Amino acid sequence: MLIVHEINILTSGPVAFYSYMSRTDMHPKPNQTIVFDHVVSNSGGNFDHKTGIFFPSQEGVYVFSWTVYCSNGGYLVTELVVNNKPIGAMLCSGQGADNLRHTTGVAAVALGRRDSVYVRSHPTAVLNGVIWSAPTYLSSFIGFQIS
Repeated sequence: MLIVHEINILTSGPVAFYSYMSRTDMHPKPNQTIVFDHVVSNSGGNFDHKTGIFFPSQEGVYVFSWTVYCSNGGYLVTELVVNNKPIGAMLCSGQGADNLRHTTGVAAVALGRRDSVYVRSHPTAVLNGVIWSAPTYLSSFIGFQIS
């Protein structure tokens, strides 16, 4: 279920954000939005750190990247979602590992002004892992407009 919050969005100028998960661990349930709540930059004010959702103020092509650290022995699938439809997915697997593992996904997508973009855990894949974030390894989400 997508919950929309009002955020202050500028209608012109550069659009970019970088945010990471400030909590040290998260045990995601299926279809759970991953909230990257610590905002480092939010040019244009389009990223809502309370929900983890990006709302573009301008039509254009945007690039998104998300990095997830998962626990050793565990695994999980995360997806980049546009308007409740997955456009990218990645598996983070720490199976057989003695330490944390991470994966990064990247996607470029054309967006309109009424679209929404976020990262979630896969709705049906079996989840057997924990998402980790700490000062030396940050699970993060970034996005920026390229045209």
